[in-house]
Amino acid sequence: MKPARTLLQVLPSLLLSCAGCGGGSSESGPPPDPPDEPTQLLPSDDAPGVVLSIDSLSGGSNSDGSFRSGDRVTLHFRVEKRDGTRWNLHELSAPGAIVSGPSFNYQRVIAEQTDLAERAVEQSDGSWVYTFADPLPAAYLAPLNDSSSFGALEGELTGDPLLSGTYSAGLALAWDYSVAGKPFREAGNASADFRLGASAVFAPRALVGESNCARCHVSLRYHDGRFSSVALCLLCHTSGAEDTNDPLIGGGTPGVSIDFRVLMHKLHNGRHQPSVLGVTTLSDGTRDYLATPAALEYARPDGTLVDFSHVGFPVWPNRTLPTLKDFGWSALTPQAQAQEDLIRTGVTDCASCHGDPDGAGPLEAPAQGAVAYTEPSLRACGSCHDDIVPTTRSARPATSPSIPTGPAAGCTSTAGTGTRSSIRSSTPGCTRRSQRSERRAAATATATSTRARSCSSRSPSRTIPARACRPAR
Repeated sequence: MKPARTLLQVLPSLLLSCAGCGGGSSESGPPPDPPDEPTQLLPSDDAPGVVLSIDSLSGGSNSDGSFRSGDRVTLHFRVEKRDGTRWNLHELSAPGAIVSGPSFNYQRVIAEQTDLAERAVEQSDGSWVYTFADPLPAAYLAPLNDSSSFGALEGELTGDPLLSGTYSAGLALAWDYSVAGKPFREAGNASADFRLGASAVFAPRALVGESNCARCHVSLRYHDGRFSSVALCLLCHTSGAEDTNDPLIGGGTPGVSIDFRVLMHKLHNGRHQPSVLGVTTLSDGTRDYLATPAALEYARPDGTLVDFSHVGFPVWPNRTLPTLKDFGWSALTPQAQAQEDLIRTGVTDCASCHGDPDGAGPLEAPAQGAVAYTEPSLRACGSCHDDIVPTTRSARPATSPSIPTGPAAGCTSTAGTGTRSSIRSSTPGCTRRSQRSERRAAATATATSTRARSCSSRSPSRTIPARACRPAR
């Protein structure tokens, strides 16, 4: 029998002849390598593309096929061009393989591995089999760039035993080429989900889809073109993940979260962030419009500091139709009014990312997009509403899909007159109330009580989802 070929075996013709001497059949071994793609293209040439897919995932030792600590994850994958022909793995660069989970609160489980070339074994049909060198550990790894800035209240589970649930394995490969001397990269990403624990329910999580991203970004690429899949974002940008915080890069970026749900909201709302505009809430609940503006900056691996403070969300109605004014807005100073106006034109159309990307068209909405409305969290809501001061936060451990950071945990931000406001609301969740809420309350209240709607109780089926998920201003 002809042995399977690994990427490090660089003499395929010799191997084939040796296999023949041993009596093996050429039909039972890997197929011959296709010709290498030229890496220098003309402007008129089409790049071949990198289409990476995972056919199956195996290695679970429980009777139902689920995994337990100590099992090794094996991925059966293919990497092809857009025309369906095979890539040679030795032509591809930037390999990566990673495992994270559970899907309701992603943690790092197996750090990114770069040994696909050494460990992937080619099969007779041209597909590949890769088995992680490390077994599934007993406890979670620390998030990226971990420090004391974040911990259990942010969902971090470093050192805790692996929880039962749905976990994800991801792969990444790329092809580097040039057009008229200018470098380019084609990225291929794939992921597969599996159950850990015999009692685990299979529950993949997709709150955002690539089709949603493509509405604006057309062809999403990030981290030097290595990645294009939202699913792979989640596997590194886990709960508690932090920016590099290198003092040599802009003096450092301490305490800057790169948790996916925080990072994505902030990046798309940069110039409307209260912190960027110098707006905050003091410990006594009064609103301060004279705070020092804080730039929305992140350190890049290449040693540069990138400022996203200018970024706005280019989706109607944000740029032209601000949300309704806060109660007491007319009594603010002109400067404070201008700050509030910029905040009110921030991200409001939640459905752009979490809903159907093309309405009645053929593209499907993210399978779990509604979770953005049914399971709001302080991390997600507070990423844009970073002027809100949480006064009470549940200490329940993050061991289930109910992550203990919901808006009902307490928000005390209020709006009012001057540069500081002492107006408060009794709403148990996000307590800043809009003029609309005040008017509605005044029209329906008795002489002794009024009740404002909590920001977490809005329906996701509203015509303008912006007002469904955003706490009232």
